[in-house]
Amino acid sequence: MNRNNFRDDLACNITLIAVLTFTCVYLLILTLNLFGVSHIVFHENFNYIVAYILAIVCLALYVFGFYTYKFSKIYMPSWFRILFYVAFFLFTNIYYIFNLYSVMIGLIFFFAYLAFLTCIISLSVYFNTQKDDKNKLKIQPKSLITSVFCYSIALNALLQFVINLVKVVAFGSYKFTTLSAYLIEFGTMIGVCVLVCVIFSLSLHGTKTLINGCLIKVNNR
Repeated sequence: MNRNNFRDDLACNITLIAVLTFTCVYLLILTLNLFGVSHIVFHENFNYIVAYILAIVCLALYVFGFYTYKFSKIYMPSWFRILFYVAFFLFTNIYYIFNLYSVMIGLIFFFAYLAFLTCIISLSVYFNTQKDDKNKLKIQPKSLITSVFCYSIALNALLQFVINLVKVVAFGSYKFTTLSAYLIEFGTMIGVCVLVCVIFSLSLHGTKTLINGCLIKVNNR
């Protein structure tokens, strides 16, 4: 292992340990609150069952992400793994603690992250399915960017539909299940996809350093 790989793995492992520690401390605080040992006040709609479920889901995702990287043929860039660890802690625990899903700016940030994530996944899936034996793409750069954009928008539309369907089923009439909120969320996702694809296009016509740094690669050997 060279020095850069060691440093990247160290940064990822430190981040993972940190978010795991924070999640365990959060679970401890929830338990102490529940038994009346501590009296930390959360928002008025705070539900301890939901909080426990989200924290456990967060821990499960960390375990899944760690073992997927360590024991599979999938290679994820170190910055992406760090983003994965921090984002899931943010969107499961922090968002629920501060009730940020009931604030439009919180939802916009969440859907912007989701759109960015789908762009990376779409790029990676397309690269891994369209490369030749020498790991070079068999299609033109313009076709690659167009395909990534189309796949990302389709995936975002599906994810947004599922998320809003869950909101309606779980909460019934909800202020952010209106048509205007839906359009704002989808508009945010489209905007992020356009921006990311433009950056990918510039990178493809330049040094390709940025776009190569975003690839989740699969080793078929």
